Amino acid sequence: MKSLSPYLVKFSGLKEGVHLFDFEIGNKFFKNFDYYDFADANIKTILELEKKPTLLNLKFRFNGEVEVQCDLSMEMFSLELETDYSLVVKFKDDTISSDDKVVFLPTGSNSIDVSHIIYESIILAVPQKKVHPGIENGSLKSEIIEKLEELKPKKNFIEKGFQLILIPSMRTPKKIIDLAKNYFEKNHIIITEVDKKAYLSSLNLADYIIVTCDSTSMISEAAMSGRPIYVAQMPAIKKNIRFKKFFELFKSLDIIKNLGDRVEEWNYKKLNETHRISGYIEKQFKDYDFS
Repeated sequence: MKSLSPYLVKFSGLKEGVHLFDFEIGNKFFKNFDYYDFADANIKTILELEKKPTLLNLKFRFNGEVEVQCDLSMEMFSLELETDYSLVVKFKDDTISSDDKVVFLPTGSNSIDVSHIIYESIILAVPQKKVHPGIENGSLKSEIIEKLEELKPKKNFIEKGFQLILIPSMRTPKKIIDLAKNYFEKNHIIITEVDKKAYLSSLNLADYIIVTCDSTSMISEAAMSGRPIYVAQMPAIKKNIRFKKFFELFKSLDIIKNLGDRVEEWNYKKLNETHRISGYIEKQFKDYDFS
């Protein structure tokens, strides 16, 4: 990637001492790095550059907000960010690898591109799990949560005498788990925490499997069981071509059907991707000499 000129800080003509630089970071900045997870961004960045005879001390302060999608409800919300980052710039003619705290520039350099430093600092400040504050305080009115209420499998499974085993994923809001406990309080099993053993055992025991449409990985794992899979559809915040193609493929293979009022029995060839891929690799390298 080419240097971004607005973020090229020239220090050769500066006197020794502290100098301040400020940058307004918007969404356009992240597109330069092919990063599109923010719907919007407004982050004020202040760089305090201390020039010394043989090195530079750089101190960055970031304050602002980015608009992101909640990993639980899929709702968009403004996430406040406040962080800082410091590093030292040294000068050497030898080729020395930089690290996250020390950057080496060739002797005689007169400027430094801080765009990558700003980008990485902000991205690392975003929590790995992004949760809408309305979920934590119970104020969020989510279409997805309301849709889950509508999709309670009362008519098609409970009234037919099925026992349900409900297992959350790492992204399942506590509100949904509590809802399940309150609604399926009798004759059903509610797993309240992520439990891989319970999950795998349930796939093996189940006559039917219901998975919400937001997890292609769980649908794929369920397809290894060979059991009929119902997909509980929920409203999407934005179109996802990858999800669309995935559902079209699995429907064409007769692996999944949309969750409705009918309970059907059907069969399909269960997935065994490890065997298929290993066979493909073996075929590709059949005549290859590894000696």
